[in-house]
Amino acid sequence: MKWSVIVLAFYTTSWYRSILRVHSFQTHFMSQIYMHHGTKQIYSKTNQNLVKRDLVLELTSSPLITQPNTDKQAILRQLGYVPSNFLFVSSRRGDGSVIGDKNEMTGSPLVIKTYPLNGGASRRKLKSEGKLTPFPTLYWFCCPHVGRAVSELERNGYVGILEERLKSDEKYLRQFIKNHEAYADERWNTLTDEDKNLLMKLNDRMRNMIRYSGIAGTDYSKFVVTNDINGCTEMNPSIKCLHAHYAHYRSQCAASNHKKSQPNMNIVGEWVHELLIENFPSLIL
Repeated sequence: MKWSVIVLAFYTTSWYRSILRVHSFQTHFMSQIYMHHGTKQIYSKTNQNLVKRDLVLELTSSPLITQPNTDKQAILRQLGYVPSNFLFVSSRRGDGSVIGDKNEMTGSPLVIKTYPLNGGASRRKLKSEGKLTPFPTLYWFCCPHVGRAVSELERNGYVGILEERLKSDEKYLRQFIKNHEAYADERWNTLTDEDKNLLMKLNDRMRNMIRYSGIAGTDYSKFVVTNDINGCTEMNPSIKCLHAHYAHYRSQCAASNHKKSQPNMNIVGEWVHELLIENFPSLIL
């Protein structure tokens, strides 16, 4: 009887350990595939929650964010998902040192660069042509901490204030227009030749949205400085979103190793950066 109990306990324990190994493998396998595809549409809702829960638990003790796989985990934490058209992190917070709690660490993603097609919310499917969905946001602001500070600037009326500042000097407006032109050109040049050819065969609406719209999908052709018959200068700039301009500016800074003398630096984004330093001096930018 004694030996029977021992043998039964042994097989029961072995069976239980086998179940644990299988469950561990399944969870790891699912999380790897989930992070690879960057979409919540692969699994059932139950499995998605399991994967996301495991990743979030893992992130609570994650080190300084520098590696691509860890970047994806950080973006998942920031946005709640990894965009299907995610390309790479185009700008990071601070100088790479760790200050404060884990959510305030420098080096974490601030802005990501996205592919101009087949991304964003499901409502964009309404604008799709076949399998192509336009996504004009080339630089996507992903950091919630700095994002809240930028939102605070918007709530305090700085969109209008900066629009008036653009109107105050013609050179500001001309720089603003160049920023939109550069953004549109970079978006178009990010596309593969195959996707460019596909867009050229579609109607003008989608092609023009990707090829010619500016930052935040702005129609910047209306901002051109013109002289009427009385010799007056007309300036009518519109800033749709401070986040979009700041995302562009910070990505430009990172790409140029923070050399502000580079051509076509986003003038509104630079002003936003100065305002953030002034109004939120303790915030890691």
